[in-house]
Amino acid sequence: MKIYPFNPSLPDASRIDDHKAFFSSVKEHYHQYQDEGYFRIALESQLLIYDVEIGDKVHTGIICALDSDEITQGNIVRHEMTLKEKEMMMMRLIQDRNANIKPILLTIPNSEKISKWIDSNRNNNVLTYNYGASETHKITPVTNSSALGKITDIFKKEVSKAYIADGHHRCFCIKYLTDKNPEKYGKVLVVFFPFSDLEIKPYNRIIEFDKKMSISQIADVMKPFAKVELVKKFKQSTSRKTFYAYTQGKWLQCTWKKALLKRIDGGSLDLFNHHILNDGLYKTQKKVHYVQGDTAHKSVISTVDKMKSGVGFFFAPLTYDRLISILDRGHLVVPKSTYFEPRMRNGIAVQTL
Repeated sequence: MKIYPFNPSLPDASRIDDHKAFFSSVKEHYHQYQDEGYFRIALESQLLIYDVEIGDKVHTGIICALDSDEITQGNIVRHEMTLKEKEMMMMRLIQDRNANIKPILLTIPNSEKISKWIDSNRNNNVLTYNYGASETHKITPVTNSSALGKITDIFKKEVSKAYIADGHHRCFCIKYLTDKNPEKYGKVLVVFFPFSDLEIKPYNRIIEFDKKMSISQIADVMKPFAKVELVKKFKQSTSRKTFYAYTQGKWLQCTWKKALLKRIDGGSLDLFNHHILNDGLYKTQKKVHYVQGDTAHKSVISTVDKMKSGVGFFFAPLTYDRLISILDRGHLVVPKSTYFEPRMRNGIAVQTL
């Protein structure tokens, strides 16, 4: 895989009073922040060792530029479909900003050679940004030409493909941009994390009904597809075999029928979409709300309790083994079925074009 050093624009932490507020607003105010000098462009070409500390966990990756041919040649593997209108919207944003303000989040198999390169190239020139009280982003620029040559050679020889964790629309709008100007858009801002440094969390669901549904009616919808039991409390499922439903102050533990698990190889959400949404509730007027993986289940309960009629569904996260197995066979998972941590923040590292 072809990667390159680049000249990143990095935020000047000394000028930023509230880091979280700054990074949360870069999406809307990038031009203003750039004009006011909040970003400094590096004079030397470099790669960035990138550490994200969340609580007591440290996630380590490499920020760099990726040859856009790797995308068009199919070496960057998607896990969900994209919408053309969103690709076009992202293309226009990149053109308007004349920059990529957030790296595409890619994941690759663990590599001892890459880990050793990271460890041997750490230095004291560390830029630190605090995104709230429990999330810290640290960037270590690597400018040594010998070190840069070594890591680009490792990627060229050792990494044949990468999987998109976040940034599908940013990734696949590149084709339109390179068609217009291959020289300008031929290198794309990305961050690589090994499998071990990305955590997959579940993407849960809330279903809001237009009309009141009793707990027994909701259970009856699921019974053709799963064994449904009333339980006293919620327990985070670690297997696709089981999911939980919350409604009207009650918890339902649901276990998929074995025949369905054999028929559909995806995660619990693939089964849910196919059978509960498309079969069991296809005639029911409803609205589906997506609940990202860092949302506490108590928050979901609170949201459901405020609805006239609703139910919260809680699923096991996809395992890496199952996800990669699905993708390597050329299949996809349902949209909004994986939530990866750490999350990339706009403006942590910018690629000016």
